[in-house]
This record gives sequence, structure tokens and C-alpha cells, in this order.
Amino acid sequence: MRRECGQAEQALHEIQKRQQYLLSASPAIIFSLKPSGGPPGDYELTFISENVSTYLGYEAQEFFENSQFWREHVHPEDFQRIVAEFPCLSEQGYHTLEYRLLHKDGNYRWIYEKLRLVQDKASSSSEIIGSWLDITERKQIESALQESEQRYRLMFESSPHPMWVYDLRTLCFLAVNKTAVHCYGYSQEEFLAMSVRDILLYENISLLEESSFITESFSGSGRWRHQKKDGTPIDVEITSGPLTFSGRPARVVLINDITEHKRIERQLLHNAFHDALTALPNRVLFMNYLRKALERTKQCEDYQFAVFFLDLDRFKVINDSLGHLVGDELLLAVAYRLQQCLRPGDMVARLGGDEFTILLEYVKDLSCVNNVAERIHKQFSLPFLLGQREVHTSVSIGMVISVSGYEHPDDILRDADIAMYRAKSLGKGRSVIFSSQIDGYAVEQLSLEIELRQALQRGELRLHYQPIMDIATGRIAQIEALVRWEHPERGLLPPSEFISLAEDSELILPIGNWVLKEACHQMQEWQKLCHVGPALVVCVNLSMRQFQLPDLVEQVAHLLHETGLTPACLVLEITETTTMKDADATMRTLHQLKELGVKLAIDDFGTGYSSLNHLWRFPVDTLKIDRSFVNNLGREPGVEKIVHAVTAIAHALGMSVVAEGIETAEQLTNVRIAGADYGQGYYFLKPCHSNEMTKLIRLGALLQHEATELAGRSVDEVRQIREEIQYHVEHLLLKLSEFQRYIAPSTDFDCT
Repeated sequence: MRRECGQAEQALHEIQKRQQYLLSASPAIIFSLKPSGGPPGDYELTFISENVSTYLGYEAQEFFENSQFWREHVHPEDFQRIVAEFPCLSEQGYHTLEYRLLHKDGNYRWIYEKLRLVQDKASSSSEIIGSWLDITERKQIESALQESEQRYRLMFESSPHPMWVYDLRTLCFLAVNKTAVHCYGYSQEEFLAMSVRDILLYENISLLEESSFITESFSGSGRWRHQKKDGTPIDVEITSGPLTFSGRPARVVLINDITEHKRIERQLLHNAFHDALTALPNRVLFMNYLRKALERTKQCEDYQFAVFFLDLDRFKVINDSLGHLVGDELLLAVAYRLQQCLRPGDMVARLGGDEFTILLEYVKDLSCVNNVAERIHKQFSLPFLLGQREVHTSVSIGMVISVSGYEHPDDILRDADIAMYRAKSLGKGRSVIFSSQIDGYAVEQLSLEIELRQALQRGELRLHYQPIMDIATGRIAQIEALVRWEHPERGLLPPSEFISLAEDSELILPIGNWVLKEACHQMQEWQKLCHVGPALVVCVNLSMRQFQLPDLVEQVAHLLHETGLTPACLVLEITETTTMKDADATMRTLHQLKELGVKLAIDDFGTGYSSLNHLWRFPVDTLKIDRSFVNNLGREPGVEKIVHAVTAIAHALGMSVVAEGIETAEQLTNVRIAGADYGQGYYFLKPCHSNEMTKLIRLGALLQHEATELAGRSVDEVRQIREEIQYHVEHLLLKLSEFQRYIAPSTDFDCT
């Protein structure tokens, strides 16, 4: 008996062991519940398989230690639904649920739960046997498929192109979008009662039967002729591909209406040969005509033609100051005037920007060419009325007369361009006929550009300095840094000889950076040597290209840190035209520079197209009135009123005013009466070397602090100082002495 019991126990142990293996290997978590004895529908856990840790991360024991464990880990949105369905359990079949259960890693997993109520009639007890299966991956796939279906349905319905789906066997429409309904004029119900054959023109029906658009595997495009409900024919390009629709082989089609295609092609052809703004021939068409004219000279000995290359003077200033819309208006007006100056059969074209070309055919002699040029200049002497503005501009013209030796039209246009630039260099508003001498000038300019690049590397650039005087005290208030080129052969060159070349070749950026760095270094040296403190500042001009650099503020901050110069001792000058380029961007940059602590000035004020609406918004410290206004003070009443008004506005906005180009005592008197705070010009001092400026700064320090400077010095030291001052700055002292008629003497220092 004992042996039989042992064998039974061993068999039972083997069964339990296999059962444990099966439960561990099963992808489902097995559990059982029994009524808790509390309210109906309240159950307690009696068993859960060990593999729960594999799929949910929890140990089986955790479920038994906390009677509320399951309740606490079911997703709140699913809990009430599950509880409501529990009383519905019966012995008839299985009950299934899908809900979310919190994994130990903190993420919810979708669970497929299968339950069955088991009752023991002998003991009148009941038990629920259940299983959990992780279906998270399936749910994700279902969600992705649903989203994909919704996305493609949305694309189908919202497509700006007509789309439909048709049955490959019957060719009947299965679905159409709203765009197709709107385009073809049929309602959706009408479409779904029709087939593809019903919208084809008669000649296309037979083609459909022979095409690949009724085969299951074909994907591609083709052109067809359809007709709308009202009978209007339309040319369409369709793109089609196979798909399964409700279990049936079908095809989806996207329609592109190309009825206007031919018209657009013609328009594109016109656009390819004409300027979009002025409708004049463009470079391509002009070169075609020029090529034909050149061929004609080889066929006919008596045939001659001329080519003009025209460029508007000051167009960039107008465009930047008044805006691109006004600039476009001006270009339209220019195109019209040029056409009025030509003979029938001549051609004017716009190459781009403010550059135009003219082809004069059947030119008899040079006088004919000059007559056309004179007519153009006469037309441009009249103002252009653009809206409520009068705009004045001139034109520079380079001319080439057809002669033997030209083989390519590009060579003719190149020489006309060279002649035009020569006209600009002679003062603008001129006409120049190309010659070998002009070609030499172009070579010279190219050579000069190469030398300028080398000048940066060789250290041939120099800075000269010019003082800006305080009109009220006669003291040096600011010093402007001005670049010069120490050319090894041509000597010291002023900016007018090379700055425009630098701007055209983008050398202005490294040159401008060098000037800014050198000026900051020099001012730092003056502060150490002359003990002038932060009251004296150095002014540096920024070119438009520099100001538009995206990292300008970072560059200035780096230079100030590198040189150790106090930011308040640096004044950055920008031209009025620069401020009008992009008012919003300008304001951002100016505010960022002000945050560094540097001072800002608007240079050459009055030479551009001023906008007071922008001026009051800019954080500017100083306004520099251009020398052209200073020269006319006392001569033109209108100029006096303008200068007085500008000065008053600047002071009202908290800005100081500098009058530029003062060359006479009379001009000094006039700018003082006008209210200017500072003066600059040859009347005080021409730009000079840093050594000479050092002596002037020392003089200013002595005049300002004579008592402390000379106290305790020997007679010989005082005599030496006086001799140095008299030798180097005698002419400046003469100018300062003239201030006595305007101001009370600030010192009794005897410089004689």
C-alpha cells in the first residue's frame, strides 16, 4: 500500500512538474479567482502562473501581498468597463476582454483576457479560470493600419487634383473625391452609377480597351481626352496604380488637367526671352539679335550697327532708400523713355538689375550714334515722377560700333560694358565709345585690384586721423580714422582711388576689419600715452557690406576684448543709405551694438532718402550733416532751413550733431548758428599720421589740464613742451584762437 502511495505521489509530482513547464513556456499568464465572500462580483486571486514576471515584470507573490494590486494597475479608463462586465460571467462559453495593464517598467501593455466561470455542483462553489495574453504589438499594428487608412483617405478626399477608384473588371467607379465632382460637374451619386467609358471622348474609348490601364499590374501615366458633364472637352494627364478595394481588383487614378498646357508653354517661351518686369527683350534674346547683326556685317559690307551698354547712376541709393517697389517703378519708366529715344527697328533690352542694352541697326556714321546718346541723356535730365515723388537719375553709356575683328557677340557686349564703366569713372551721366585706350584702363583696374589684395598681405594700408572739434569749447572731442594706401609706386592713395574697387571685389570686408582693429589699438595706445581717459573717442566707418554681416556684433565684441578698448570709446559710423536698406534688420543690429556699449553715428546725413519714421526708432548717438549742406549754408536759404530743422530734430531725439567739411571761418560761423555741436574739416586739420595726432591729443590734454600738467615742472621742461606744441600745431592754435569770438576763454595758457 505504501509503495502504491509512493508511486501515486511520484506520478503527481511529475504531472505538477510538467504542468509547471507548460505554464512557464506558455505565452499566456494563467490565473484563477474565487468569490471573496463580500459584495457580489468581488473576487480574490487564488493562483497566478510564475511567467507573469516574464510578461509583466512583477513577481507572482506581489499579486498576493496586495489585494488591490490588479485594481491599482488597470488603466483608469478601462477599469469601470471591466468591473461592469464581470457579473455577466456564466458557464456558457468564454468571456473576453481587452484592456491596458501597467507593466513594472512604467508603460501600459494591452492585455487580451479570457475568462470562464467554473462551478462545482457538489460543493456549490464556483471559480473563474482566466488567462492574460500580451497583445500590445497587435494593437500597435492595428493602430498604425487605422492611422494609415485615415491618412490615405484624407489624402484622397483633400487632394487638390481629381481622384477616383474604378473596378478593373467592370470599369465602374467605386469612389470619387470632391475635387473630381467639382471639376467634372457630376454629383458623387452620378459618378458611382457611371463607368470610365462615360467620361472619355469617343476617339479615346477604343484606345482604353487596348491600353495597360485595364490590367492589374500596370502602374504609370498617360494623356487622355475627357469630357465634362456639359460636354466641354479637357486634356488630362493621369497617373494610375493598382490596389484592392473592398476585396476587388481596382485602380486608383490621379487627374491633372493640362488643357492650359499649350497656353502656358507659349507664355513660358515668351518669358524665356523677355524681362518679367519691363517686358523688354532679355539678355538671351538680345544676344540672338546681336549674333544675327554680326553675321549680317560679314554678308553685307555696307551694314554697320552699334551697341549701347547703359547703367543707371545712383540706382542702388534710390532702391535701398525708397524701397524695391519704387525701384521697380523707376525701371519701368526708364524702359519707356529708352524706347522713346530709339528709331523704328532698333532694340532695347534689359540685362538685369539697372543694366540695359541697345542695338542700333543700319548705323551710317558716328553722328548717328551720338545723336541717340544725346537724346537719351536729354530724356534723363528730366525728373521721374514716381507716385508723389520726383526722382532724379542719370545714365552712363558705353558704346561699341561694329568694326572688323569681332567674331563673337559676347566680345562686343564686354567692350560696351568696359566703356560704360569708364563713363562712370569720368563722373557718370556720360557716354564713352570703346577704344583700345579704354581696354587698357580696364586692364589697369584689374591690375589695381590684384595689387590691393597684395597690399593687405604686405601691410601697405595706413590709417590717418582727423579731429572732430567741440565747437563750444574748442577741444578735440572725437577722432575719425581714415584709411590710406601706401602704394609702392604711386605713393599715398586716398580712399577715392581704391574703396569703390574694394567694394566691387568684396575686399572691403578684410579692409574694413583691419581698419576697425587698427583704430581700436591706436585709441587704446593714446589713452595709455596721453592720459586722456574715456572722454576721447575714435570714429570708424562701416561699409554697407560690413554692416550686413550676420556676425558683425560678435566681430566688434571680439575686437574690443582683444584690444582692451572701452566700448564707449568707439563710435561706429554708418551711412544713411545703409540704415534704409532694411529698417527692421538695421534696428536689430543697432540695438545689439548699443548693448555692447559702443556709440553709433549716421554719416553723410542728407545724401540719401531720409525717413524720420525710422530715424527716431534708431538708437543713434550722433548725426553727421553732409558737407554738401555745409558748403551751401549762408548761400541757399532753403539749405539753412533744412540744416536748422535737422539739427533741432536730432537734439530733440537726444542726438549730437557733427557738421562735416568745414573749410572756412564763415562756414564755422554758419554751422555754429545752425546749432551744430561739433565740426570737422580742413579748416581745423587735414587727416594726419598717428604721430602727429598724438601731439595734438597731448596739446588738448595740456589745454584742458594746464595747471596739473605744468605744476612742478622745471622751466626747461615747460619751454620744451611749448616749443613742441608751437612747432607741430601752430596752425591749429590759430584756428582755436578764432573761437574766442564765440566762447569765453577756457584757459590763459600762453603758447607763444
